[in-house]
Amino acid sequence: MTELQILGAAVAGIGLSIWLIVKVGMHPFLALVCGAFILGCLAGLGPHDSIIAMQAGFADVLGGTGPVIALGLILGAILQHSGGARALAGEALRIGGERIATWGSLGAAMLIGIRRSATRVA
Repeated sequence: MTELQILGAAVAGIGLSIWLIVKVGMHPFLALVCGAFILGCLAGLGPHDSIIAMQAGFADVLGGTGPVIALGLILGAILQHSGGARALAGEALRIGGERIATWGSLGAAMLIGIRRSATRVA
């Protein structure tokens, strides 16, 4: 398979993903899976090998980031249920007002992340 054919397969896979998201209203994750599958098939892998390649790619990505995301979700749930998130958001709004609410939320999230990292190191 030539480089031009692989490029065409990539454009087709990306185009399909965009079409599924924008016009069909499909969830972006599912649209990207469909696009990756079509890309693999058009690139000459075939259906079975395309699925194997997608599984390997997902495993490589999620193997490194999955635990970090899971722990972040757990921390977020703890903050939500304990009332800590509401207290931080309220304090950020009190200090900065509504005009910088987004930046206050970002600052609170960074403070939690930095504090959490420092606790793990110590």
